[in-house]
Amino acid sequence: MRLNNEPDDEGDEYLLSYLPVLKQETFTAGAVYKHFSEKHIQTLTLSYNYLNNRSHKYLGNDDSDPSDLILRSSGLEGKAQARFENRSYIASWTLRSGADMSWRHYDSDVYRAAYGGAPAEYDSNIGFLSWGLYGSADYKSPEGKINASFGLRTDGASFSRNTARFWKQMSPRASVSYMPWEAWSFNASAGLYHQLPPMTALSFRDSEGVLVNRGLDYMRVFSAAAGADWKLRDRLFIGLEGFYKRFMDIPLSVATDVPLTCIGADYGAIGEELLVLPSSYGITPSGDEKRSIICRIPAARRALPRLPLSPILPTVRTTFADGWKTSWADARNSIVKSRGKCIAPVEDPARIIQTASQVADPCTFR
Repeated sequence: MRLNNEPDDEGDEYLLSYLPVLKQETFTAGAVYKHFSEKHIQTLTLSYNYLNNRSHKYLGNDDSDPSDLILRSSGLEGKAQARFENRSYIASWTLRSGADMSWRHYDSDVYRAAYGGAPAEYDSNIGFLSWGLYGSADYKSPEGKINASFGLRTDGASFSRNTARFWKQMSPRASVSYMPWEAWSFNASAGLYHQLPPMTALSFRDSEGVLVNRGLDYMRVFSAAAGADWKLRDRLFIGLEGFYKRFMDIPLSVATDVPLTCIGADYGAIGEELLVLPSSYGITPSGDEKRSIICRIPAARRALPRLPLSPILPTVRTTFADGWKTSWADARNSIVKSRGKCIAPVEDPARIIQTASQVADPCTFR
């Protein structure tokens, strides 16, 4: 991304004052082998993902003087993965089981000027193994009125002792859909998700070259949803859905006291700083939990021959929990101050158990 150094107004000048110059290369390569038998399918997948991010920023966007350098950051991330899965079809059931292993590496070189202090400068490279086991069972009744899915996954990584304890990263998930009548359907789903903090956080080093964030653990998100749909005609329905989300073990920035998942990435990187778990920072385990209840009411959805319409009336309530106390004002003020987005564990397609209500995003906090 190149900057347009000819601003039209003060708003453009403000953007140019902090936006860095970005360069990025990315690619994915892979191969899939499948073996088909009467009631079983075995799949072997090999893949490699590559991402190279580079950015720099000079005072006044003038790179003629090296002393005006404000930011120089580069990060190269790669992931080589092998996955095996078996899928079996038995009567009304579809059974899945599988395992995956990957090698992840990250190389970074960061320089960040500090106002009135010494600049932060370090280079780091880390690499570790990660692995996972998963299984699921999907059921569909013969008459098609009931659909259900149950699954369990566990993850581990050799980054530290905490992350290597795969038995602590159990992720159970379940969903069910019931259609008692042709025009009515009811859906419910719940799941616990685990994800490692970003590689930028895991690879951060202090001035002495120590990996100070080695004490971090897997982030956790519990998500539950329930809803109902009323189909009035072929292309018109009314629906109601409610969501509940709870965030746990989210790393906390020592410098700003803001959880990592609520720091806006904008056009930069997050995690390149000292982070701690809330419990080690003198905060009770419930102190870093954010609870959200989101109700979405699609009042009507009607597809016209040439103009598809889908009006939605969302109702959102978000609260930050401190023990058992919640406050509307605290939630609103926290959102305004952080101006961030919540990053939820993102599962790759083979790891997600599709829910009957099609809730694919386990975090909808904005």
